[in-house]
Amino acid sequence: MKPCFEIHHHSRGSLLTDLHRSNTNLESRMKFFVPLAICFLLVSLQPGCSDGEEARLPVSGTVTLDGQPLADAKVTLMPKDNRRVANAITDETGRFDSATTFSSGDGALIGEHYVAITPKTPPPMPGDEVSSPGGAEPGKKGKYVAPIPAKYGKPKESGLEVEVARGSDNDFVFELESR
Repeated sequence: MKPCFEIHHHSRGSLLTDLHRSNTNLESRMKFFVPLAICFLLVSLQPGCSDGEEARLPVSGTVTLDGQPLADAKVTLMPKDNRRVANAITDETGRFDSATTFSSGDGALIGEHYVAITPKTPPPMPGDEVSSPGGAEPGKKGKYVAPIPAKYGKPKESGLEVEVARGSDNDFVFELESR
């Protein structure tokens, strides 16, 4: 890369001619790189898939099954317009706080949602022997019995829907039935 200006000691050219030639070279470089830098800056400022693009609100709630608190359940809020889902896990009292969409506890996207409620841990594979549910008969093995009816695991078929809205407490109650 050549310096912006050069000082040559030769008999034909003068110092001023060499400086003028260097400035012309700098000007041509600037004419190329400045528009390129501006285009890069404009493209990098365009909205995209970044975390902060869609408004989210805190969401909380309670889940019961046959009137009893449902612990260790995964609550999934799926926006009806197919945007990103939010998830939360219930505690031992059936309560969940701080649903997560992009980062821990950031809330759910504003809008209408289908809701699915499933066990926190996935069910065993077909054919696996498992201990009896709820420890009713310790040590006894048998067929897996889902702690939550399968219909609640399908967002569009669960019958559970909520709207996450500004000005609302967005604290939902889901009363599930095993029958």
